Amino acid sequence: CLLLFGFAGALRRSELVGLQVEDVRVERTQVVLTIREAAAAQPVGLPLSSDSAMCPAAAFAAWQQVAHRQTGPLFRAISKGERVGGRALTPYAVTRILQRRALMAEVPPATVARLSAHALRAGFIVEALRHGMDAAALGQRTRYRDPRALRPYVELLAHD
Repeated sequence: CLLLFGFAGALRRSELVGLQVEDVRVERTQVVLTIREAAAAQPVGLPLSSDSAMCPAAAFAAWQQVAHRQTGPLFRAISKGERVGGRALTPYAVTRILQRRALMAEVPPATVARLSAHALRAGFIVEALRHGMDAAALGQRTRYRDPRALRPYVELLAHD
């Protein structure tokens, strides 16, 4: 759920670990996350998928069965005894989880060592550009105030 929300929502790691259970609303066609930035709250829609392994609603339901929480931090640490803690994950924990999952997927260790939580957001942006999404719409979707912030991703694709 953490990795799927992070990628599908193009979330910053601070946005991901800042999510509260009550910030997630499952609707008929999407999961809506309320991202709280400063004084404003911004909704981010994650489309549902018929593939349950890639469906934000299914991932959220599965996580809720483990976490058993109706309020408070959405993503919490799990102890070695498989108990879900009460405090939110740290931003660095997202990187550790992503790296551990990448190793489980047999991604080469040299590549895993370069992964960070930003890879979820960057991956979404690169894939959206690769599939022809308009940069202005992408900037709005990813909550960039300045569309010039997408230039490094565009340049990355140009050298791809």
